[in-house]
Amino acid sequence: MRSAVINIFVMFMVCVAPAHGWDAQVDSVEAGYLKDVALAPAQAAEPWRIVALDGGGIAVLDSAGQPVSTLEGHLIERVDAIPVADQVLVVAPEEQAGIHLWSVDQATGALSPWMGESSLWPVDFAPVVACLAYDPEQDQRFVFAATERGTIYHYRIVDGSARQALRLIRTLDIGGEITSCSPGAAGEWLYVSEPGVGVWRLGMGAEAERIREPVAFVAPFGRLDEAIKVSVGASGMLTVLGEGNVYFLDTSDGDILTSQSVPTEAMGAEGLSTDGHWMVLGVEGGERDGGGRLFSTALPDVRPSPASEPAKVPKVRAVVETQPVSSAGDAADDPAFWLHPQDATQSLILGTDKQAGLYVYDLTGEVRQFLPAGKVNNVDVRYGFGLSDGSVVDIAVATNRSHGRLSIWGIDRANGQLTELGTGDERLLMNEPYGLCLYHSTEDDAFYALANSKAGEVEQHRLIATDDQRITTKLVRSFEVGSITEGCVVDDPYHRLFIGEETRGIWAYDARPDAFASPDHRYLVDSVSPDGRLTADIEGLALYLDGDEQGYLVASVQGANRFALYDRQPPHVFHGFFEIVADPETGIDGVSETDGLEVVSHNLGPKFAQGMIVVQDGRNVEPAQHQNFKVVPWAAIVESVLE
Repeated sequence: MRSAVINIFVMFMVCVAPAHGWDAQVDSVEAGYLKDVALAPAQAAEPWRIVALDGGGIAVLDSAGQPVSTLEGHLIERVDAIPVADQVLVVAPEEQAGIHLWSVDQATGALSPWMGESSLWPVDFAPVVACLAYDPEQDQRFVFAATERGTIYHYRIVDGSARQALRLIRTLDIGGEITSCSPGAAGEWLYVSEPGVGVWRLGMGAEAERIREPVAFVAPFGRLDEAIKVSVGASGMLTVLGEGNVYFLDTSDGDILTSQSVPTEAMGAEGLSTDGHWMVLGVEGGERDGGGRLFSTALPDVRPSPASEPAKVPKVRAVVETQPVSSAGDAADDPAFWLHPQDATQSLILGTDKQAGLYVYDLTGEVRQFLPAGKVNNVDVRYGFGLSDGSVVDIAVATNRSHGRLSIWGIDRANGQLTELGTGDERLLMNEPYGLCLYHSTEDDAFYALANSKAGEVEQHRLIATDDQRITTKLVRSFEVGSITEGCVVDDPYHRLFIGEETRGIWAYDARPDAFASPDHRYLVDSVSPDGRLTADIEGLALYLDGDEQGYLVASVQGANRFALYDRQPPHVFHGFFEIVADPETGIDGVSETDGLEVVSHNLGPKFAQGMIVVQDGRNVEPAQHQNFKVVPWAAIVESVLE
């Protein structure tokens, strides 16, 4: 704190209502050019007011408008704050330098750098807006920084052993100028103001969709007279600063609960901050004289609709992620698993790049082999296929959209090397092969591939050894599910075929080629809302086999970025959902938009003693890379969902 500037703030009108503290208090600011203000918790009854002073830097004011801490030498025009234990975390963008993070002592108001000796985190863009968010469920804090043109950079605040740091998660585009941002109280949405247009919201989660949704528009398309700045308080009410009015909105539907004219003392305000009880407006002084004034008051006595508490979903973290696939965009799709017969730690993960071919990874996620087979979509593995010369190989089979056939590989049992053994003499009848699963019949030792299409067609092909030690196919059954389907898995000992109809639910059929497969000869495991508990799309399916009878069916519920867990055996009791979230310590991001998955029940070493689940990650963020596959120990599923 600099004693030379102690008296640069002079309270010029006070009217205090004892019942709730401030009731229209105006404080005159004599230094700098007041641009913005943020309310921050204090141990006193009223919060600290942290002000951005443009070339005057930043200062912390007490409830009487007196500075308790100042930092000069920075060009600060926007500021935001959230509580962190017994301190307050403050963010401020400096357009030509980067992002500042300070802490404020809740007892004294003292400012200090958050990240070691320097408060500045340099960036390669020009930030003009910044705000802070907190996820209490994971105890994680985030920074959102935006450029004047509307590009938002989403960072995680990482508490490293040496110093704190910002780790970029993703970038978002609002499509126009941004003058402020504020996270919703529930941590689900980020609200932003676009002057002349209105207020938007974007999903705040690291894995959320990169789309914006309208909240409230400026006239003539809406009821706002302008959208200069937004602030969401602890109650969940959204406050919007307009030109002549301050609007108080319900975040659940964007309805205006009430509005108030901007007081005469606050006309021309560009700064706004609210908390659970208070609101403060900041007005810049004259162009020549600088300074400005703060108008502080209690919030109006209105309450938004109580937000429904979202159901708590267990969260697990991946401990391994594979190297990304080479193709950009929607490329990685479906994993499979090959168990090494002698050393389970030498087992392999197979993963499709549906633009280029098949990857083979070891259990650390490193690429062991790449097979440029074309547009392979889904892949599966079975063991002990007999070739015509009497030798036995393990096999991997995939649907291939490049030539409309099945791609078939043999897997060397000694070293896990894959070798192409056939593409199937028969073309698939379906126009575009999509999903696939294998079935090994215990009745006649026959192997089958079940391929499906986006039209809901299913073709069952028997795999047949040829005289030249290769494998061909023969169509033995076909049927229709009803609409788009991809994920499928067969429980071989029970001849039970599970198929995911993406927009309807999970069906169970008899997998035997001579069994009926009409709608009268199947049953529904679970369905999409409102009749069931699932959310479209239903994607990958896999089985965790616990002995001959016990185990679980796992489904990728892509539309909700989560996974569903059921008993393996009818009536397939539902055990719950789980989500795969980021691990800040390892830097492995969370999982979203999952297509395919695979589950393994074997002991694969200390890290995966109870097996693993391997899932495709549709958004590989933090940092942004091509898609890949994430690996979670099955023990984490047991601990979070089954116990």
